[in-house]
Amino acid sequence: MKRYLYVISDLHLGGEAPTPDHAGFQICPSNARRRLGRFIHSLRHAHKDGITELVINGDFVDFLAEKPFQSFTATPALAITKLQQIMHSTDDGAQGDERVFPALRAFVQQGHALTLMLGNHDIELSLPEVRDTLVAYLTDGQPARLTFLYDGEALRRGLVLIEHGNRYDAWNVVNHGGVACVSLSAVAFANVGV
Repeated sequence: MKRYLYVISDLHLGGEAPTPDHAGFQICPSNARRRLGRFIHSLRHAHKDGITELVINGDFVDFLAEKPFQSFTATPALAITKLQQIMHSTDDGAQGDERVFPALRAFVQQGHALTLMLGNHDIELSLPEVRDTLVAYLTDGQPARLTFLYDGEALRRGLVLIEHGNRYDAWNVVNHGGVACVSLSAVAFANVGV
């Protein structure tokens, strides 16, 4: 069976839109998000003779651009709130086939493969509760070809090696072991009622 691979990166969905008085924190403007929604919808029908895989290679969403601004949102409930804000603002005002998150949901539920790799702006997706929230939305609880790489691991598809570039930038390297410890600490504190 043929496999078709598409790789996109650094979407940075989220953030406050610019206003006449403020530059905002939005890296991906609405016209780009609308094109992205249409692109994902087009992938659903592009290849009838095989499996289509879409890889989003890091910085899919941008937790750093959401209020309250923090270098890392360690509280899962707050990170989930930020994720929901991002999902809402990304598709607010978009027409049906221009909505990004419903397009991804339809793509996954149609049986295509989606691989989400983390970058340095979406590391909150390494928190199990946050990741589970996104997975529940995309799959509606059904089996799916959905893969998360949330510990800095590279992805290999045949001769193609896919990595998010922050791993080679000393200012932006993510300590994935430290993030795992934060996640485990949050669970431990929640279980003892602290």
